[in-house]
Amino acid sequence: MLGIGNFWLRVLARPNRDITAAQAQARLAVVWPQLVNAVPTSRANIRRMLLAAHLEVSSGGTGWSFLRQRFRQPLFVLMGAVGLVLLIACANVANLLLARAAAREREIAVRLALGAGRGRLVRQLLTESVLLSVAGGAIAVGLAAFSSRVLVDLLSTGTADALALDLTPNWRVMGFTGLVTIGTSLIFGLAPAVRATALRLAPALKLGPGKTGISHNRMAPALVVLQVSLSLLLLTGAGLFVRTLDNLRHLDPGFRHEGVLLVTVDGRTAGYRGQQLKAFYQQLIEDIQHVAGVTSVSLSKNTPLNGSRWWERIVVDGRSPGVDEDSDFNGVAPHYFETMRTPLLAGRDFTGRDHATAPRAAIVDEAFVRRYVPDGRPIGRHVALAGAPLQQMEIVGVVRNTASRGLREVPQPTVYVPYVQQEAGAATLEMYAAGSLDDIATAVRNLLQPKLPQTPVHVRTLTAQVEGVLVQERLLALLASSFGVLALLLAAVGLYGLLSYTVTRRMSEIGIRMALGAQRSEVMGLVVRQSLVLTTVGITLGLAGAATVTRYLKGMLFGLTPLDPATFIAVSLMFALIATVASYVPARRATKVDPLVALRCE
Repeated sequence: MLGIGNFWLRVLARPNRDITAAQAQARLAVVWPQLVNAVPTSRANIRRMLLAAHLEVSSGGTGWSFLRQRFRQPLFVLMGAVGLVLLIACANVANLLLARAAAREREIAVRLALGAGRGRLVRQLLTESVLLSVAGGAIAVGLAAFSSRVLVDLLSTGTADALALDLTPNWRVMGFTGLVTIGTSLIFGLAPAVRATALRLAPALKLGPGKTGISHNRMAPALVVLQVSLSLLLLTGAGLFVRTLDNLRHLDPGFRHEGVLLVTVDGRTAGYRGQQLKAFYQQLIEDIQHVAGVTSVSLSKNTPLNGSRWWERIVVDGRSPGVDEDSDFNGVAPHYFETMRTPLLAGRDFTGRDHATAPRAAIVDEAFVRRYVPDGRPIGRHVALAGAPLQQMEIVGVVRNTASRGLREVPQPTVYVPYVQQEAGAATLEMYAAGSLDDIATAVRNLLQPKLPQTPVHVRTLTAQVEGVLVQERLLALLASSFGVLALLLAAVGLYGLLSYTVTRRMSEIGIRMALGAQRSEVMGLVVRQSLVLTTVGITLGLAGAATVTRYLKGMLFGLTPLDPATFIAVSLMFALIATVASYVPARRATKVDPLVALRCE
C-alpha cells in the first residue's frame, strides 16, 4: 500500500495548536525534498516528478470528497450564474414596481397632500416589495427541494449506485435564502419607493389619469439594458459549455460505446486462484457467447474511462533506456478490439495461441509507435518491463489510440498484453450486443449470478460509463443553459413590459401622430426602434462583459476558445430576434390606437 506509485493515498494529520496552515506548508516545503530522496526507487523520472511537486496543506475538517474536488469550480461558476439571474429578476421586479408606482401617482399625491409622511409611504411600498419577494422565496424553496433530488440523479450518472448525498435545504440554506430574499427586496424596492414619493404635488394633482410627474423613463430603460447585458453574458457562457459538451461527445475516442455491455467480476470471491481463475473467466466468456443477441465477448483488466490505470516503465528494442520510457498497460482477451470496435491498423489480434505458456506477445497503439518507434515499423520488435528486461514481449499488432484516461487528455502510449499471460485478479467482461440491451443484460445477470453467489452482478453499458465521464460538462451545459434561458425570458418580459408601458403612456402622442398622417408602419417602427436601441446597447455591454468573464472559463472548455466567434454571434442574433418578437405585440397595439379616442382623452 505504501509502495512507490500509489498516488491515491491521502494523509491526514493533526498539527500542534500553535502551528498555522501557512507555517505547516513552509515546514513541509523544506522537508519534502528529503522525503523524496529517501524513497528507494531507480526510476529517475519518478524522482524528478516528485521533486517538482509540492505538498499542499488544506483543512480536513470536512474530510475529503472526490465530489468536492471535481465539482468545486463548476459549482462556483453556477453560483455566479445564479447571482446573475437573481440580479436580472430583481431588475425586472424593480421595473414592475416603477410601473406600478407610476400608475398610483395620483393616489400617492393625494396621500401626501392630506398630510401622509413620505417615510410612511416609502415603508408601505417597501412592505409590498418584501411580500412579493417572500412569496417568490417560498416557491423557490419548494422547487429547491425537488431540484436537489434531480441534481443527485444527474451526479450519479455512470456510477453503479446512487450517490449517498443529501442536498435537501437545511436551516443554513433556508436562513441564507431568507436573508437574500429580504435583502434584495429592500435594495431593489427602495429606489422605486423613493422615486414614487418624489412627486411635485401640484402637477400630479392637476393632471388627469394617464399623466405622470415622475421621470420614470430614465430608470426603466437602464434596467432593461442591464437585464439584456447580463442575460447575454449568461447565454454566452451557456453556449460555450454546450459546445464543449458537443465537442466531447463527437470526439473519436478510438472505440464505439454503442451496444457494449460491461460487467465487472472477481472470481476470487468464489474461491478461484491462479490458473483456475483464468479458466473460470474463459468459461464465462464461452457461456456468454451463447446468450441470444450477444455478437462478441471479451475480457480486460481495465476498460476505457473507468478511472483505473496500469502503468509500467519499459525498455524498447533499439532504444537506450531513458527517463521517460514508460507506457500504460492493459491485459485483454482475444476479440477485445473487435468487441470495442477499435480498428486494428497493422498485424494481428490476440488469439487462442497466445496462451499462458506461449511466447509473450503485445499489441501497441499509435501513440506508442509515434514515441518509441520512429521508423513506424513496430511489428516484430520487442518491448519489456524495465524491472524484467529478459521477459521480452513481441509486438504483433498496432491499434488505434483510445481515450483510456479521459476524453480531454492526449492519448498516451499503451501496450496491450494477453490477459492469460498476466497475474489474474478482478476483470471486466465486455459484450457487444445487437438487440434489446435490457433483455440481454438480464440474461447475462441471470447467467453469472449463480456462478458468483458472494457478490451482486452489476451489468452496465459502456455508454453510461462514457456519460459518467461527462457529468461535469453535462451539469454545466444543462444548468447554465437553464439559467440562460430563464434570464432570456426575464429580459424579454422586461423589454415587453417597458414597451407596453411606453405605448400606454404615449397613447395621446401616437394618436396625434396618426391624426397628422403617420402611417401604421411608421408607428410600429417607432416602438420597434426603441426596442432595438435598448437591445443593441445591452448586447454591446453584454459582449464586452462576456469577453472579459469567459477567459476565466478557459480550463473548462474543449475544442474552442473563450472568445468563440460562432457562439458570440449566435447569441447576439438570438437576442436581436427575441427583442423583435417582444416588441411586436406592443408595436401592433400602438397601430390600433384610434386618433379620435386618443385626442378626446387629451
